[in-house]
Amino acid sequence: MAWNQLAAELWTKIADNCDRDGVRALCAPEIPAHIRDSARVVYFRHLSFGTYNLTADIGLSNANEDQYRSSLIALKQERSRQRFTELPLTPFVRHVRSWTYHSILPGLRATDAVGMYNGTLWPLFIVNLPRYIGLTRLDLERVVIDDAAVASVNALGNLKDLKLNYVLVTSRTNVLHAHNYLTRLFYEDDSYSFYPSLFLGVCSTLTILELAVTKDEYRKLYSTLEQCHVLEILSIDLLETEEEPFERPPLEEPLSLTACPDLSQYTGPAYYAADIITGRPVHSIKLTQTPEHAEQHPGCIDWIREHFTKGTVPVRSFDIPRWDASACEETFPTLFMEFKNLESLRIVIDPILLADAGNHDDEPGRSGRYNAWHYLNILHLLSGPLPYEIPSTLRVLELVTETKYERHPTHTFDQVVTALRNSPQFANLRKLTVGTEQCFQTWQRSDAGIWDMTQRKVYEFDFDGEELRESDFEDDVYDEGSEMYE
Repeated sequence: MAWNQLAAELWTKIADNCDRDGVRALCAPEIPAHIRDSARVVYFRHLSFGTYNLTADIGLSNANEDQYRSSLIALKQERSRQRFTELPLTPFVRHVRSWTYHSILPGLRATDAVGMYNGTLWPLFIVNLPRYIGLTRLDLERVVIDDAAVASVNALGNLKDLKLNYVLVTSRTNVLHAHNYLTRLFYEDDSYSFYPSLFLGVCSTLTILELAVTKDEYRKLYSTLEQCHVLEILSIDLLETEEEPFERPPLEEPLSLTACPDLSQYTGPAYYAADIITGRPVHSIKLTQTPEHAEQHPGCIDWIREHFTKGTVPVRSFDIPRWDASACEETFPTLFMEFKNLESLRIVIDPILLADAGNHDDEPGRSGRYNAWHYLNILHLLSGPLPYEIPSTLRVLELVTETKYERHPTHTFDQVVTALRNSPQFANLRKLTVGTEQCFQTWQRSDAGIWDMTQRKVYEFDFDGEELRESDFEDDVYDEGSEMYE
């Protein structure tokens, strides 16, 4: 059989395995019609549009403002208008599964021109959106969600995934209606306000919910979660940059224990962790923010137990974004003893620097603290005999530092990592990641027990640490000694 006689279904599968340029080539006019039609099923499956692309036209980006408005908008607006009005009338509209529409970030040079461009095209996009009857994913960014936009989204009967990122909600009469298939929602308002009334109607079918809220909006958040009857994965972005140790929403207005009965994964700040994890089957905890200096608080260990150990199932995965090296001595035994079924642990350690180790007049004590809290010494201690047991379930251990660290007087990186890999306490470990967040080694152990290493370096860095300079020990160069590690 000749290649051009293959069935249409086979050409669609071939197009599925091509990159974007390959699919475009199969849609070229010189290609036989039945091949073009088969490839277009793939070509039109995922559509995207960004108004910021207006500024990328070659030869026009340096034009003055008058030329910019008259030439760029005239050149592109008609083509985009045709795209938004003509494509929905073709047979290919039924093949579209994903639409991404992103507008421009505020404050850029071309904001006014792009705003005019978006002002023409966004209404066309919205009015034709209901024609995409097969659409399952919609991603909208930096656009106005008014009554017309809400009505168009409500008309998408097969929608499964809705992302509203940095949108401005002006609709106060229309709200999102229940969708039979909508299981994932991402919502963040550009005004840093939270309008749960917009999407309460879709909460009952959601299994994945991603939101951005403030501390003061806890009651709005909880009212939303109390409508999420089948939610499994929750991700919260806390819009405040700081938390205080032991801080949590008022106990007088808690989250109902009947909310989110199937919740299994929590990603978010420690601020909301206790209320959301308690009484629910949360087995995966990924903190995106921890209270400032919580690890140095006398009640640090009680804080861990209070916030993360009161779910109804054992914790299998735990991730801390930033933890002071000085608190690791207490933290590790607490985590391993409290989470006896732990499979994955990731901690980003804030490394101790010699300048931070204590009083400069107390040189012996300062040096001792530095050596004990050093990143390499933490790895060394974990590899040796421990007064507690490492869970036999542990398969993944990621211990990296937030920034570069200095050299240790006795330990080398290779020595401590080799000892850790070969430690009988970590006999069931399958993955070990060590280094800094930007420069790290990942070790994978095969079923045969053979370790294989891959390495990633964003900048040049010696894993043994930066060389200590004599000036690092002098009081009058304290600031200079710290700059190289910022």
